[in-house]
Amino acid sequence: MDWLPNVSGPRKQSSSRLKRLRREAAMRQARTDYAEAFRIRALEAQEKRWRQAERLSAYLSQARERVDAMPDGTERTDAEACGLPGCGRYAGDEAGRAGEGSAPRAVSRCWPRPERMEE
Repeated sequence: MDWLPNVSGPRKQSSSRLKRLRREAAMRQARTDYAEAFRIRALEAQEKRWRQAERLSAYLSQARERVDAMPDGTERTDAEACGLPGCGRYAGDEAGRAGEGSAPRAVSRCWPRPERMEE
């Protein structure tokens, strides 16, 4: 059978090349999917902080109005000392982290770690 051409050689090479190309394409798709999922999770977390800061700011605004409407005295002094200024700073910090008043921040680094890709 030495006179027959080696047909399995080129087919085997093209088959392994095709497998490699498919694997590379699957890895590119997996990286793209991971990056998209990462960005979605980051944007959802930003939105959650933004909504929480928005609700807290609305609550603090109503609490300030109520304290301002109180007559002068011990009750008003106690209400003012309960921590509204600190809560206002916290709400401002949360709003700043969430990007209030601006578009959501783009997530710059979202490539998967190699060990996560092996799972």
